[in-house]
Amino acid sequence: MLESVLHAQQKQDEYIKQLASKVDLLTTHNKMLETQIAQQANSSTAPTSGLSSKPKQNPKEQCNAIMLRSGTQLEGPKGVSVEVASDKKNDKGVAPSPSESERQEKRESEKQKKLKTLPPALYAPLPFPQRFAKAKLDSQFGKSLDMLKKLHVNVPFLNALS
Repeated sequence: MLESVLHAQQKQDEYIKQLASKVDLLTTHNKMLETQIAQQANSSTAPTSGLSSKPKQNPKEQCNAIMLRSGTQLEGPKGVSVEVASDKKNDKGVAPSPSESERQEKRESEKQKKLKTLPPALYAPLPFPQRFAKAKLDSQFGKSLDMLKKLHVNVPFLNALS
């Protein structure tokens, strides 16, 4: 009996030694992972991507393209001094130059051509006409209900309906 207890104790000692070696192995592996994480944290502090705290200045400064609703595109912004000078000429009673009037006529003719060339709008059938029919019926019911509310007659209501 004493021998069996000693034998069981020796087995337990072997298991404890195996567990201790596994724990040592895990602690070394954990330390290696910690150092790798620390290295990556240090390398990521330097901003290598394009996202920085300070915005970059736009090298092109501004966008100068101007597109109107009619689809025409303007050349670029005109100077303020040119507009002021043309306004002064018109105030003095001098008629605009013939080239300006020709330009206006060309613009008007182009607008008229565009209006003429537009195809007529196509109306597709409603996908669920029942829904709209119900709304129309509800509005008609509301109108008739309003008419009945406005009915003020001294005749009893049942006699008025017959």
